[in-house]
Amino acid sequence: MSPPRPNRSTLPASTTQPADPDRSAPSFRPETPAMTRPAIPETPSLPSPSAKLPDEAAGLQAGWPADQALALALTPIHPPAAAGSRLSERLMARVARSAEANRPMQTLRREDRRWQARAPGVRSCRQHADEQACTSLVEVAPGAGWPGQGCGAWAALHGDPAAATAGDAAHELLVLAGELILDDGSALGPQDYRFMPRAAGASACAATDTAPAALAWRSGPEGARLLLRSSLPGRSEFAESPDGFVQRAAEAGWAPLRRGVDIRPLQTAGGRISMLVRVAAGARVPAHGHDRGEECLMVQGELFLGDVLLREDEYQFAPAGTAHGELASDAGCVLFFCGAIDPDLVEPGLAEAAAGD
Repeated sequence: MSPPRPNRSTLPASTTQPADPDRSAPSFRPETPAMTRPAIPETPSLPSPSAKLPDEAAGLQAGWPADQALALALTPIHPPAAAGSRLSERLMARVARSAEANRPMQTLRREDRRWQARAPGVRSCRQHADEQACTSLVEVAPGAGWPGQGCGAWAALHGDPAAATAGDAAHELLVLAGELILDDGSALGPQDYRFMPRAAGASACAATDTAPAALAWRSGPEGARLLLRSSLPGRSEFAESPDGFVQRAAEAGWAPLRRGVDIRPLQTAGGRISMLVRVAAGARVPAHGHDRGEECLMVQGELFLGDVLLREDEYQFAPAGTAHGELASDAGCVLFFCGAIDPDLVEPGLAEAAAGD
């Protein structure tokens, strides 16, 4: 059994989140009844620091909680002043190196997310945009829908007026929670994925801005949360993929990448891959570099990206030329990934062994 993982602080990271003119957008999460908090039983108070502390067994006999009683058995270490100074210097040097390595990363924390209303019952938050693609989170209130009319419809979901060509882009749609009902009546559930090639985007823009079109999609009775990623033509490999498709979570398979890490490919083109990654509790991925930009959105759980903890519903963009330290998850996680797989991270023989089982 490996030793307990040390507690590491999440480093601050810059974001590229645009200003939000509409900070009053309502929450679209369904209301839930107020929860009744259980009463917290009173526990004996700890003695003052000057008092003689009993041992662990005596603490338990006195009715102390186990964690407090256990703390009595831990003897603090007081290193000599010189050793403590050297330890502090090494620690601060490591913090400085880690901060410098993570400075180019763009991490968007869930508490810093700024939502913008796009249509009645529909709001979005842009996670990242560059010359190749634009990625946004979308929340849809129960029963609300998206009209999908005019050539700026998809661009409007991203909230980027400069992305006028987004109507002719290829679009990836991943359902994170709830249900999405498409214009043909079919439904997408959690972790279902739809790829829409440029042809679909162009035909969806056939309606004029003044002629109403049918809803492109609407949410189910509990609302929906979506990831929308649009690849711009002539700049991204995905924009040249000709075929659209739907991949359902219940029908999709997982393939081993390395021990404790499985992947579910969603779309691949020209060395770039969009996929879901499932990391088992305690699994590790070695440190690695990035030949191209890499996007990560935490769907479930938590993951350390080096010294940065990415929590559920948080996003990070790592530019090309950067590197991640060791990846590790204490409790397990599922994340959306778009980038390139480093061949050195693939553990040989696992895929063949899984195929033979």
